[in-house]
Amino acid sequence: MPHVSLAEFLEELDHDGQLARVGAEVDAELEVAEITRRVAAAGGPALLFQNVKGHRLAVVTNLLGTESRICRALKASSLAEVSQRISDLGRGSQDWLDRLTGSGRGTNLERWLPKQIKAGVCQQIVKLSSDVDLTRLPALKSWPRETTLSLAGVAAYRHPELDERRLSWVEVQITDRSEVSLTWNSQLEAARFFELYRSKGEPMPVAIVLGGHPAYLLATASSLTSQLDAFVLAGLLRGQPLELVKCRTLDLRVPADADIVLEGQIDTTAAPVESPRHATAYGHYSLPQAGLRMRVTAVTERTNAVFPAMVADPERWAIAKAVERLMLPLVKATIPDLVDCNLSAIGMPQRFAFISIRKRYAHQARKVASGVWGWEPLMHTKLVVVVDEGVDVQDAQAVWRQVATNVHPGRDVFFHEGPADPLDHAAPSEMLGHAMGIDATVKLPAEHARPWPEPLEPSEDIAALVNKRWADYGIDVRG
Repeated sequence: MPHVSLAEFLEELDHDGQLARVGAEVDAELEVAEITRRVAAAGGPALLFQNVKGHRLAVVTNLLGTESRICRALKASSLAEVSQRISDLGRGSQDWLDRLTGSGRGTNLERWLPKQIKAGVCQQIVKLSSDVDLTRLPALKSWPRETTLSLAGVAAYRHPELDERRLSWVEVQITDRSEVSLTWNSQLEAARFFELYRSKGEPMPVAIVLGGHPAYLLATASSLTSQLDAFVLAGLLRGQPLELVKCRTLDLRVPADADIVLEGQIDTTAAPVESPRHATAYGHYSLPQAGLRMRVTAVTERTNAVFPAMVADPERWAIAKAVERLMLPLVKATIPDLVDCNLSAIGMPQRFAFISIRKRYAHQARKVASGVWGWEPLMHTKLVVVVDEGVDVQDAQAVWRQVATNVHPGRDVFFHEGPADPLDHAAPSEMLGHAMGIDATVKLPAEHARPWPEPLEPSEDIAALVNKRWADYGIDVRG
């Protein structure tokens, strides 16, 4: 049976030795993060801190820090199996992408549509108005020069007029007992909805979901197009439709099994404020950014809630790799020439992309790279390397070998201009960014006047003979 809550997932991890319970008192300021980084770097277990100084809630970190735990959360033997679930949705369908990005009704997605229920465990404890005190949450300070406590969760919001709901991954800084600061990329869907509310002079309702099934986080990170309903995708990933419950103070619905929900409104008439300094996923502190103030109108919790925190790069990389595998079927649907992709950890999450293609015509690599930059989830990729389909893009050394042997920089290196990543401090402008493409494919006659050499390939007959006689040679290659 699928997990239906974070608590159940933690119980399974504990049973299988993949959860370490820390009973010693620890401080949410710096200490929890330092412990987590050391454990995550060693490929260690999820950590449940049961005695956080000054707080009643336990904190879990490094929850999805390995591929095996991500697969366990999704009840899959591998990420390829989960990717296949998405591929199977489009089998025999010419309008696959339309099916995935539509309402889901009348399609093979209908079985994953969320269900509305009247009450959920996420509202077993309710604090309203003056009872709201965000300082009671064990939000972490992870690095010495951060100026506030931070949390990361899934933001739920909706269109002010249409029946469109969205989930977005969001970084939140606590600025007061009942106020937080949000930083949203102005190029993405959340900012568009904010502008719609502002044009109407209305506050924007937002609910920030913490905990619940890990599929919520993965579905949000995998929101492949601005039209994709992450609630439906989360149901598909976890193997069971979501149950949604109406917020106590907002006309929004959130997963009923969430551990903690912050309900609030953004004043769209107020001027933006400078967001507090905080750590980013790219190994540095944030530069000054415009932040949006959200007044929290309610905090709801399940009994014995667990506070999830993400502080370690290995966990972010594991999630990024999972998202890469989950979105591969849709990437292929969008860019049919593509065979495989690797959002290499060398370039941090989604900064480097290694792409393999079925090459059919001259300069096809440039077309594919343009498709990558034109697709919203990958629009900020700084380096795209394109190789032929026989190259394993998951092997970085193999990719760079193709660059070394197949690339003439004056012909095969090209550049792209587009919207800048707000977190890319190297970009000379906050508005305009640049990216580089490298065509490392074998060149066709129309691309290269000189003969192209034949690759070295072993004799199949001799390879089979050596395989058969290997024991006769008496060679130990185990080192």
